[in-house]
Amino acid sequence: MTLLPFIIVLFVSLYISVWASRQKAEYFLAGRSIGFLPLFGTFLGTQVGVGFVIGGTDAVWSQGILGSLYGLGLAIGMIVLACGYSSRLRKFHVKTLPNLLGNRYGCLRLRRFASLTSVLSLSGILVAQAVGLKRFLIALGAENQAFFLFSWASVVFYTTFGGFLAVVWTDLLQAVGIIIILCFAFFFSLLPQFPEIMTYAQSMTLDFSDHAFSAFIMPVLYIFISEHMAQRSFAAKSPSVASKASLFTGISLTILSIIPFACGILGKSMHLTLDHGSIFMQVMQHLSSPALFAFITTAVLLAIISTTSSILLAISSNATQDTNMKPETGRWITLCVGIIAVLGSFFEYDIITWIVLGYELSVGALLVPLLIAVYSKHERLPQEAAWAAAACGLLGVYVSHLVATGLLFVFLPLIFSSLGYIGGWFYGKSKQMLARESVID
Repeated sequence: MTLLPFIIVLFVSLYISVWASRQKAEYFLAGRSIGFLPLFGTFLGTQVGVGFVIGGTDAVWSQGILGSLYGLGLAIGMIVLACGYSSRLRKFHVKTLPNLLGNRYGCLRLRRFASLTSVLSLSGILVAQAVGLKRFLIALGAENQAFFLFSWASVVFYTTFGGFLAVVWTDLLQAVGIIIILCFAFFFSLLPQFPEIMTYAQSMTLDFSDHAFSAFIMPVLYIFISEHMAQRSFAAKSPSVASKASLFTGISLTILSIIPFACGILGKSMHLTLDHGSIFMQVMQHLSSPALFAFITTAVLLAIISTTSSILLAISSNATQDTNMKPETGRWITLCVGIIAVLGSFFEYDIITWIVLGYELSVGALLVPLLIAVYSKHERLPQEAAWAAAACGLLGVYVSHLVATGLLFVFLPLIFSSLGYIGGWFYGKSKQMLARESVID
């Protein structure tokens, strides 16, 4: 009974996949024809995933009030995306961010390196979805692997065969369901507990930690280089549609972030533990009626699968379009990536840790050269600058984990990358000048 609503929506998603596969739309961008409502739905469905709901609640439970910074980071990231960046991406006639980098720096090898980095980064986030789904099912008492594999296989199926058009419309369906159900959960289960929540929150100390700050700032930075967010911006009907959808998503995330915050505080006050699965689901089970709890279960499962499908498609988009493979190959890559990701569910790491590790890799290597590629007015940028920025940024990630603390832990990779870009820029320009001089001579 608890999982019946989810199973119904899952079968509807599979039907949408079959419908989308018959529309003969472009597999990865659906012909760049996505309007405001489906774009808003797929943005929101992608962001309200296991990290936002399950991981966000667990972070508040374990780290206190500062654990809520992850959800706020996602919201601020979407608002930043709306302030001109998503519309600028839409103006480029490319299909992936590595494609954009390769064109702007005139280097095919850079494009492939960026694609590999993006795939590795997204894989860490995808593994977090599998870990979250398993932890969630344990909280429901469904420790049988069969239902986990069925749920995961269904998502992989409709993503593989329906492509981007299926993902967009299923995300919209799932986002509507998530918003309605979480609002009911808030008003009927959490709002009556708010005096207790605020009283307990005031007694908690604000202990700053590198982990909490990194979980806040990394989503803001990652939004610039997130392939699954960029893919949606590229697919928008127009630049203005991309900006508006991003803004409304950021506002919605800000409001919805109250829910994991409240559940994390209540979980702490109830002395719940992760030994029995997700703190969010344990709190909801204590406070909700059986019928409402069944729908809350559905909302969380929808949040997990909507994020999973968008990440799967982004990974196969990178792997296919940045290596000049045939579009049909993307379906098989999507299928294989989904199957391999199941293995990650057997690694018992914190959900937010998996996600932030995925963020750090791309932010350190690609953020600086990508921002300059998007905003620079130069027609062709020196590839030496991009390579130096990527190498120094990755070095900065390694050094920050060894010695850095506080703000330096987050910003050291960006400092390294920026200095590398400047050095590479001057080296590239001097190399061009020497080449011109040799031609004149």
